[in-house]
Amino acid sequence: MTVAHPLLGAAVRAQIERAASAHLGRPWVVQGFTCLDDRASHPCSILQGAPFSVFAKLGPSAAAREEFTAELAGLRLIGQAAGVRVPVPVADGLAGMEAAPPLLHGDAQQNNFVSTAAGAVVIDAAPYFGHSEADLALVGYFEPVPDDVLAAYQEILPVDPGFPGRRELWRLPAYLAVVAVAGGTPFGRKYLDRIATAVRLYR
Repeated sequence: MTVAHPLLGAAVRAQIERAASAHLGRPWVVQGFTCLDDRASHPCSILQGAPFSVFAKLGPSAAAREEFTAELAGLRLIGQAAGVRVPVPVADGLAGMEAAPPLLHGDAQQNNFVSTAAGAVVIDAAPYFGHSEADLALVGYFEPVPDDVLAAYQEILPVDPGFPGRRELWRLPAYLAVVAVAGGTPFGRKYLDRIATAVRLYR
């Protein structure tokens, strides 16, 4: 399954539409989409609408707001010095997907999500505030989960395109925990191999 672009996730798209509507003074909705990821270091696109289109970019780092603010200042300077038209900001930006650390489950592997007659129940939480990728990396920790899970997640919160490359890094503490508890068992020993693979990948 093809994963939707993070700028088309329901939460991000709604935020862009609200900002554009406030700028315009009447409702503005996304009517088309042009991906520009191959031209930038961050996920970015042009979201078509009427009477204008919106260029949007997502910054996965905590410094994204500062970076994008500097870009806008540079554009204004170019416009003033050269007398050329430059994009007009419609809002102060979507400054990264982690503007504030969210509350995490802490052990979000699939065995801690239980289906009941009353609906899904989350158990065995170890909550803390951190990066959402830490929880997301654990969802398929013991066994792979369907691509639909990631696609549905992105309807609520964008997933940075670089996440798959960091997934094993986020899992290292959990691998170490398994080895500490059950490293002498056949179940635990296979996680030694996972640790070795991750260390080779990120060293």
